[in-house]
Amino acid sequence: MEFLQKDAGTVRWKSVNTSPSLNMQVDATLEFDGFLSYTVRLIASQDIAIKDINFHIPVVPDFAKYFMGLGLKGGNRPDSVLWKWDVANKNQDGGWIGNVNAGLQFSLRDEHYVRPLNTNFYL
Repeated sequence: MEFLQKDAGTVRWKSVNTSPSLNMQVDATLEFDGFLSYTVRLIASQDIAIKDINFHIPVVPDFAKYFMGLGLKGGNRPDSVLWKWDVANKNQDGGWIGNVNAGLQFSLRDEHYVRPLNTNFYL
């Protein structure tokens, strides 16, 4: 891991992980208000078949009572969320998990992400 910036309000770093078939590059920024941004790039170093990629976001159970997003309406958090990227079903690219005192909002984006002009499309 290499730190690229250490200011009073922002820390930026990058990290590289390698395997015989994949390289993973991570660029991250953490801001003073808790906003954390990751850019993760997977680069194949040879032809490879990948069935699935998972991104695990650990959350303290006490702060994970409710969930909304990724196609689910708000309510009690299910035991698991099964979701697949679907280009036809736009605006189902993020969610929120938490309780009345704390939570985590996340947004999953690819390299072609375009923010919608408004949020009327979110059901």
